[in-house]
Amino acid sequence: MIRFRGEHTGSIMMYDEPALQLLRMMGTSASRKGALMSEDVPAALARLKAALAIEPPPSVETDSDQNEETKEEPSVNLAQRAAPLIQLLQEAVATQSYVTWGE
Repeated sequence: MIRFRGEHTGSIMMYDEPALQLLRMMGTSASRKGALMSEDVPAALARLKAALAIEPPPSVETDSDQNEETKEEPSVNLAQRAAPLIQLLQEAVATQSYVTWGE
């Protein structure tokens, strides 16, 4: 788990793989620990939103012939997983706060 914290925004936790993927989209080194200075947060947020805008949506099969026990749960796409992080980054921009992450 990786916890994202903002100076004035609270914190969120995210599983490692999606967190590291989102960090790469933000243009960071995608290491398990790091920080963004307050002046770097707006650009990271813009890169993240742009990268998520081109991510293909997940395909969800809806076969009514399948037994309830064998139906797969709809997958959660990366844009959905990113929503709390985007909100944290937007709050950091609004309050001119830095953002850190780590275990």
